[in-house]
Amino acid sequence: MNCELRTFTAPSISVSDLDLAEGFYQEVLGLRVTDESLGYPFRHALMARDGKTVLRLREQSGSGYKGQLFRQRPLAFEVESEDEVNRTKALLGYLGMPSNVSTDRCGSPMIQFEDPDGVRIKLHTTGCGSAGAEIRQLQCSSFQR
Repeated sequence: MNCELRTFTAPSISVSDLDLAEGFYQEVLGLRVTDESLGYPFRHALMARDGKTVLRLREQSGSGYKGQLFRQRPLAFEVESEDEVNRTKALLGYLGMPSNVSTDRCGSPMIQFEDPDGVRIKLHTTGCGSAGAEIRQLQCSSFQR
């Protein structure tokens, strides 16, 4: 039985300022706005990478939302190379944004930081070579029971 992912719904996060969030995700993670609705009060945007939608931003505006963005689950993004992780680390440093650098279970660099609304983001490289494929197969098989 194959456990390949066939469909994907991009995670949706609440943001306090859609324009600020779009700029952050474009500059720091290289995402692009592929669709947006700027009609008040339901402003939102779809963000994509390599033509695939990976994130939806929903602006929570108005005085009723001030300071009430709920604590959201961390976002994790996989990138192709360590160079991309290092580039993001350098960019965050240049912007004066704090980040934590560590390694994943394979010894590859991983960086953790927050977006302007405090959503935690983890950026890491894809898999662990053949070990990563074995781990993914093991995780996949656990869902087939």
